[in-house]
Amino acid sequence: MKTICITVVIVFIAVCASVLVARGDNTRDERSREDLPERQGEGDEPRFDRHRDGNARHQICTNALTGTFRTIVVPDGESCTLYRAIVQGNVRVKRNASLFVGPPGSSSIRGNVEAERCMTVLLSGTVIVDGNVEIEHCATKSGYVGPGVQIGRNFECRHNSGPCVAYSGTVRGHVKIDHNASAVATDISLNTIRGSLECHSNVPAPTHTFGANKVTGKADGECAASLGFTVSVGSFPPTAAKAAGGRWVRARSLLAQESFRGPL
Repeated sequence: MKTICITVVIVFIAVCASVLVARGDNTRDERSREDLPERQGEGDEPRFDRHRDGNARHQICTNALTGTFRTIVVPDGESCTLYRAIVQGNVRVKRNASLFVGPPGSSSIRGNVEAERCMTVLLSGTVIVDGNVEIEHCATKSGYVGPGVQIGRNFECRHNSGPCVAYSGTVRGHVKIDHNASAVATDISLNTIRGSLECHSNVPAPTHTFGANKVTGKADGECAASLGFTVSVGSFPPTAAKAAGGRWVRARSLLAQESFRGPL
């Protein structure tokens, strides 16, 4: 009788252990599936990369997108084009990736544009970025071409092997161009800059091919006023003044004319 009881107990323990192991494997499989980033192919419906916390969802962009999104990530080696887009957070451009934001229509990025070791980042036409535009260690020409480009904070183009371009835009913070080495000179022309314009250690030195810039703060280094980079400036243009709630008057009126649809 004692032998039978011991046998039953051993069998019961073995069954319980098997159930627990199977349940643990299923849990790990589910977590692994959640952690895998989904990629968007040509013609696919928008897909998202869910982070471990289950809250942040990034739109993975590998082709052309229009609509409204929380944040956007351009993966390594991919190319993304945004038009008639509203991004409620940041846009991140990864290694050897490319980002183009421009016509048709206007686009708004309410966070930052962050590019590190990218191929290129180019904003053109009516593009409003509430935060910073930061381009570092990128390979080919990067920056913005207006008119219509408005940057709410700073524009920084640094340590790139391609030239920077800053043409006919409005920057409410500082413009910093430094440590770029390229075959073609960086061009900084016809901008309205609320902060300072700082250029240092660029090879070749920047130019202002299309005209001088209106700079409220100081202009120094390779972009000094004595080199013709600035003209006298009065008050900052009212079209770039911020309205209550942090949105630009002109930006809001332009975006109101467009129709935006897309996944949140």
